[in-house]
Amino acid sequence: MTSIMPPSLTADTGIDALCHEIEAYCSPYGMPQTDLFALEAIKLVVKHLGPAVADGSNMNAREGMAMGALQAGLAMNAGWGGIHALGLQLTSKYGIPMGGHWLS
Repeated sequence: MTSIMPPSLTADTGIDALCHEIEAYCSPYGMPQTDLFALEAIKLVVKHLGPAVADGSNMNAREGMAMGALQAGLAMNAGWGGIHALGLQLTSKYGIPMGGHWLS
């Protein structure tokens, strides 16, 4: 299903996943397990986001992004950071995309 996403949505959701990973890794509630998920997820997204945006039919890049997003979600057991609180406000007030969140 992600192969038909437009490049801009791929980029937005990929950056959102990267924010999840960084927030989880920097969380004061992190644990060794969440740090492992976060660090591996960062590696996957950094490696695969560019190719996924450039060529939506690149299934290797799409799979790497899906695994990175999954691991980011697992890492988020460490908690959310201020980035998402700010991002949702900017999305709702100015229509700035934040991953898959468009509230305008």
